[in-house]
Amino acid sequence: MGSKKKLLLFDIDGTLLHCGRVWIESYLGAVEEEFPGWSLPQVNFGGKTDRWIARTLITARHGGPLPEAELEASCDRILARYLQRVSEHRQGRVQQEVTVLPGVLQLLQEVSQAAHLYNTVLTGNVRQGAEWKLEAAGVANFFNLQIGAFGCDHWLREELPARALERVAQLHGQAFQGKDIVILGDTAHDVTCGRHLGVKTIAVGTGNPAGREAMLAEKPDAFFEDFSNVSAVLRAILAD
Repeated sequence: MGSKKKLLLFDIDGTLLHCGRVWIESYLGAVEEEFPGWSLPQVNFGGKTDRWIARTLITARHGGPLPEAELEASCDRILARYLQRVSEHRQGRVQQEVTVLPGVLQLLQEVSQAAHLYNTVLTGNVRQGAEWKLEAAGVANFFNLQIGAFGCDHWLREELPARALERVAQLHGQAFQGKDIVILGDTAHDVTCGRHLGVKTIAVGTGNPAGREAMLAEKPDAFFEDFSNVSAVLRAILAD
């Protein structure tokens, strides 16, 4: 394995893990608690931040834009209720429903042995949710979450790569740019969110099949059906 320093930013849902229905059910239950009796519109969760989803639903419920302070307060209430609902299932459904996707465990083991690879997450999940998912799957120890970027950092996913760069610079004195930043994910949003920074993108087909065409249309630097061919994925990560 090469020795050039790289920052690896893994998406979680559909890329590393399938986490089951408990998460979506808890989220929608929190929204229903905020807006009793409201018939929720369909929302595609894929690639979106938890905060973006909440803001979108709140705006839809009110039929248009709200003052930012009111919007954020409602968003905070929904996300707090969401986490509370999930917490009630942490010893049950959260652990029972999680699945580590093919090749992920071996890939993380390989990456964790390379001191020049800074391994973390870039996820739409709020941080607490991300931690619970990774812990339930038994893979949290493979990530330095102190330098990760989460859906609570900003509601726009394209703002998240810069947050990770700021954190790795502050905590480790490391600066990354261009193709030395590698985003791995399963949606078009993962492919596009770091484009303004010139990052490398590695797409994987283990997420929602309905989003595959849009993801591939964004022309990631590499695509894998899953991460089973660990050596090929590592070559894609390390290539200049």
